[in-house]
Amino acid sequence: MFKFFVLAQVLVLSSFLSQSAIAQCSDSYGKSAIYYDYSGQLGVYGIASGATFCQDGVKYAEAEALEIVKMDPGPNAIRIRETHYDKYGSVMYEGYVEIRFGFGGSVVKEEAIRGKKKYAFFTSWPSGR
Repeated sequence: MFKFFVLAQVLVLSSFLSQSAIAQCSDSYGKSAIYYDYSGQLGVYGIASGATFCQDGVKYAEAEALEIVKMDPGPNAIRIRETHYDKYGSVMYEGYVEIRFGFGGSVVKEEAIRGKKKYAFFTSWPSGR
């Protein structure tokens, strides 16, 4: 069974759409990193439109922001679609997750499309930079 041993987690903000996830992951040898993309429609509001999780040069997950979900009472949440991969690039899980904005934001809803989720790569989402 494959286990993640995270020695150091580094968050790297990326606003360059032309920089592919493979190129980003090549920068992650010896560490875990989440690369955020602000080039999409939500980026003008300071909300990440996508994210890629890499560890030791391998892409294990990516996520795409789909929509803002109104919550009553607030704060609002964001709905993302996430895809998880094994170390060979095969899809292991696809699903939706809603993450509440704000300090200490948390996952409020999850829905699997296919596969079984083993790891929680995206448990918060940047909403302002």
